[in-house]
Amino acid sequence: MKIKFHPLFFLLALILVLLGQAIPFVCAFVAVVLHEMAHALVARARGYRLREIVLLPFGAVLYGEENIERTSSILIALAGPVANGVLALFTLASWWIFPATYAFTEPFLWSNIVIGAFNLLPAFPLDGSRVVLGLCKNKPKALKALRWTGVVLSFLCFGLFIASAFFAINFTLGIIGIFLFLGATFGTNREMYMHIADQEFKNFRDGICERVVHIDSSVTLLRVLKYLKSDYVTSFVVVSEKGEQQCRLEENKMRELLENNPLKMSLDDAINNQKS
Repeated sequence: MKIKFHPLFFLLALILVLLGQAIPFVCAFVAVVLHEMAHALVARARGYRLREIVLLPFGAVLYGEENIERTSSILIALAGPVANGVLALFTLASWWIFPATYAFTEPFLWSNIVIGAFNLLPAFPLDGSRVVLGLCKNKPKALKALRWTGVVLSFLCFGLFIASAFFAINFTLGIIGIFLFLGATFGTNREMYMHIADQEFKNFRDGICERVVHIDSSVTLLRVLKYLKSDYVTSFVVVSEKGEQQCRLEENKMRELLENNPLKMSLDDAINNQKS
């Protein structure tokens, strides 16, 4: 997984530090990192992994090429905002137990509330748009509407930024407006994760061990995933519940089964699908 920083990240960081807002910025950054870690953890549990993430202070631009099945897409999208909600509740609870922490943790509370709520908005490329796309049958039509929502929201944020100049200027609104406009107009509808079964790089110069795994044909494909390692070339001997050998699959063939079938499907059903 590659982690990059968007140029707007450094711009907003510089502005906030110069304005004496370094602590709120750090709190927002930590909230964003935990937000994205939640996405990655749920994706891993569903059989996908993050290809690349470009961090911003209030969210992230996520890249990948794999189409994700509907349920996984929704769960992964919701993971980030839910994590922010849990962190906000945890922060509130800490005030009740340790009241003295209020002065130090209030910016962290508001960072999580704002980032979580903002990302739930149904505007591309925010998490809320991923949820809507997962629920809609006509994705092209839904994506077009979500893009327009993103553009409208970007102009609203930028308008509020201009209005704030007459009171207490809020540079964050301006940066968010730019981010939303670029994401809504130039972003793609590629999913953010790639299948965990995609061929991983193996460093044969350092030597790769070969191993054989005997596995029950009734297990799910999701369970098979844990045996795919970048430092091993694995062959699978598929056996019945009684331990009788049914077939042998080399790693490349097993990866094909994983990529072409739902991960909740049993290994036996996936093999039969391939034969038919």
